[in-house]
Amino acid sequence: MTHVRIDEYAGDVPVFARVRKTDAPPSVVPRVVGYEFAKFGGIPIITKGFATVTYRYSIDLLCDVCGKKVDYKKIHHGVPGEAPRTEAERMAAAEKKTRQAIAAGKEIGWPARDDELVKNLAREINLHKHFRLQCPKCGRWVGRGREHAECFDDRWGLCRFCGKTMEKLLEKQKEK
Repeated sequence: MTHVRIDEYAGDVPVFARVRKTDAPPSVVPRVVGYEFAKFGGIPIITKGFATVTYRYSIDLLCDVCGKKVDYKKIHHGVPGEAPRTEAERMAAAEKKTRQAIAAGKEIGWPARDDELVKNLAREINLHKHFRLQCPKCGRWVGRGREHAECFDDRWGLCRFCGKTMEKLLEKQKEK
């Protein structure tokens, strides 16, 4: 359910509806891009029949106004965990096929131990390096860069949607 807070009414129509809280992170799409095995001198470490496996994640940050990706290329590592030796050997043998499946767009699930990490990934990223701003009226995150130029209203310093609403309010004010 989306949290909506009305700031002002123009007649019976809400002018600004908060679609996100002001401190809420932007839309984030995590994807598994591979995994690493703990190695010592190139040899996988296996203790008591288990190998240590760490999943790697690629993060897509999305502009809340246009829905396009925001430039972000860092890889995040999951929580190291143990996999049975037989499963680890199968994973190591299938790693090339896994990379090909990921390149083809197939989604690979992450282990349950990384659920909390994946849920909070956006909070670990310095969002102001990758986003122009979070709109103070509606809470949408506006992307940086040339492809997101139309997402931002320079005149008002708001997202495109709130900027258009401000224009309409100004026109109504002039008509009166």
